[in-house]
Amino acid sequence: TARELLAAVRAHQAAVLPHQHVSLARIARRTGAGALFDTLVVFDVATDVAGLKRPGDTLAVTGIVNEGAPHYPLTLVVERTPDGRPRFNLIHDAELLREPGVREILRTFTRTLTDLLTRPDAPVGGLAS
Repeated sequence: TARELLAAVRAHQAAVLPHQHVSLARIARRTGAGALFDTLVVFDVATDVAGLKRPGDTLAVTGIVNEGAPHYPLTLVVERTPDGRPRFNLIHDAELLREPGVREILRTFTRTLTDLLTRPDAPVGGLAS
């Protein structure tokens, strides 16, 4: 079920957390593998600019802007809006992925995430179908 899948992912993440500092370049060298993946998921957890300021700070953060271009054909960025809702942005390499396909990926992602949250006891194969 979706609930079991999420529990397994949580357990796996907890198990590998002590190794989160290991770089992808080091993993690739150690495994002898070529490209490890071509998709990136980023969770933006520092969007609360006011929350970054501490008592006594003399340097103020006035805004955070991501102006860099990812080096992956497809990047999913998960941000929090000022009112606390999640916002999902797909950044893609237009030379490799066409806009209609990227929109369909985002729709499928949204349906799947919605199903995970609203139907946790559904079989995984039935999500977003």
